[in-house]
Amino acid sequence: MKHIFIILLFSSQIFAQISPGDLTNAHSNLEGISNCTKCHEIGEKVLNSKCLDCHKEIKTLINAVRGYHSSSDVKKKACASCHNEHHGRNFRIINFKTDGFDHNKTGFKLTGAHAKKECKDCHQSKYISDSKYKKKSKTHLGLDQQCVSCHEDFHQGTLGKECSGCHSTEKFKPATSFDHNKAAFKLTGAHEKVECAKCHPKEIKNGKEFEKLKGLSFSNCSSCHSDVHKGAFGADCKSCHSTGGFNIINQKGFDHNKTKFPLIGKHQKVKCNDCHKGVYKDKPLFTNCTDCHTDYHQGDFTINGLVKDCKNCHTETSFSPAFFSIDDHNKTEFKIDGSHFAVACKQCHHKNEQWKFINIGKQCQDCHKNVHENEISEKYLPENKCE
Repeated sequence: MKHIFIILLFSSQIFAQISPGDLTNAHSNLEGISNCTKCHEIGEKVLNSKCLDCHKEIKTLINAVRGYHSSSDVKKKACASCHNEHHGRNFRIINFKTDGFDHNKTGFKLTGAHAKKECKDCHQSKYISDSKYKKKSKTHLGLDQQCVSCHEDFHQGTLGKECSGCHSTEKFKPATSFDHNKAAFKLTGAHEKVECAKCHPKEIKNGKEFEKLKGLSFSNCSSCHSDVHKGAFGADCKSCHSTGGFNIINQKGFDHNKTKFPLIGKHQKVKCNDCHKGVYKDKPLFTNCTDCHTDYHQGDFTINGLVKDCKNCHTETSFSPAFFSIDDHNKTEFKIDGSHFAVACKQCHHKNEQWKFINIGKQCQDCHKNVHENEISEKYLPENKCE
């Protein structure tokens, strides 16, 4: 018994001389002279490889070139230079000052609003998805660099996980990095001035407010705009209109001659809105010239409620002069012959301000003075005929 006590006493004295002090609580299971080589080479040197044999999560990150320990400044250091041992059970083996810590070495630069946060705001268990890290009571490992690992995905997975394509770390709104011209629907003309919510209204999806930014129909203008033409001109609005404004008509793109009213003569020089007024919901009437033009003749050629066709006398080239010929005149109740051939139209039909063609009078004295007045008795002219 005495010999056993001497051996034990001698062994403890040897270990006390070899070990510089107790290990921390985290490494207390490695106490004892038989465990020295799990961390040390023969002598006092501690190899990083031996540390990483146990701390496999750090080794995995270094191999993947991720995280603080994989940075060029850190991985060349000895683990023991930061995590020193044999200072007692309660010694803080992970002991670095957060003030002045260079977070850029972790591979995740703190910019914008992130730079104003405290460490504990982000390094929380609820943001860790990997179970092997989540179970640790305290750790700075396990966080993902994807925004949705910490922030709620307002878009509910519809736009992927690369948030930086639209948003910055300064503010979530507005999405200053988003360029609509890189989307399938480029904004031009008046569309550039429209508020986002006009085209992307908010709705409720999965019980949460949701703004639909993807999957909207825009193949036709009618997907968003009412068709004021009620389908009369098809679905290709761009053939006549531009995004600069609905009322800015691309006249080169629109062929009026393909309509029921081809433009000829002076009609070719008339502005669109001289005929197409209002909101363009109804087709303009064009059956009769008087649908657009004032009846210059004030109903003289309206017989039994029907208006004579203006094209019998006029053309689109010019309202005046009329192409009413002698042959046409001879089809009326007053045929042209003799000296009447030399008489200008206006001498008979434009005695006052207004041209007149009805009820002019067909008797000689209706136009001519009676040169035989008081010389020939009217009894010899019972029908007032000069012939």
